[in-house]
Amino acid sequence: NLFIPTHENVPFEIGAAITIVTNQNVPIFINTANSNVTKLYVPGLSYAGGGYDIPPNSMATLLKVEADVWMLSGYGITID
Repeated sequence: NLFIPTHENVPFEIGAAITIVTNQNVPIFINTANSNVTKLYVPGLSYAGGGYDIPPNSMATLLKVEADVWMLSGYGITID
């Protein structure tokens, strides 16, 4: 699991980008259910649960767009 910290806990600058790389066998789950992050947007998906899965052997990027608002993009991301 990957948790996105709040701006108060880790003050990444707006515009900060974090690249996530998964290995061949293990997906990464970005957990938003127990997070204080206001929004996590994924273009093309409607948020409906506790987070998103990034598939194995894949890459995704988190981009900070406001204090506690992030965008996630990458191939094959699904709602968990």
